[in-house]
Amino acid sequence: MVSKWWHYSSYSLVALIPAAFLFPANPVVDYSLALVLPFHSHIGLNMVVTDYVPPAMRTAARGGVLILTSVALLGLLFINIQGEGLVGTVSHLWGGNNKKKKNGEEEGGMSD
Repeated sequence: MVSKWWHYSSYSLVALIPAAFLFPANPVVDYSLALVLPFHSHIGLNMVVTDYVPPAMRTAARGGVLILTSVALLGLLFINIQGEGLVGTVSHLWGGNNKKKKNGEEEGGMSD
């Protein structure tokens, strides 16, 4: 049952990743990615825990996965609410929005 949801989230990402390139300033794409990416990762990491973590440590490992998923979800939602959106932020990090100032410095660095 869980792997079925992981596959559904995979199918969603197959549609959302190209949509992010086609519609870079679309809040629907930004929020959809912010929800689907942590969900997909959470299920995948829980499968890893099931397969590779000893039974005595699985509860703690799943708790850690839940904390990481929560932090990722909140961080991505924060980027969408307070920032320029998930797609805009990734584009900015990859250098898509860097513009040269008159004195030769680049805008959009970490010090801005």
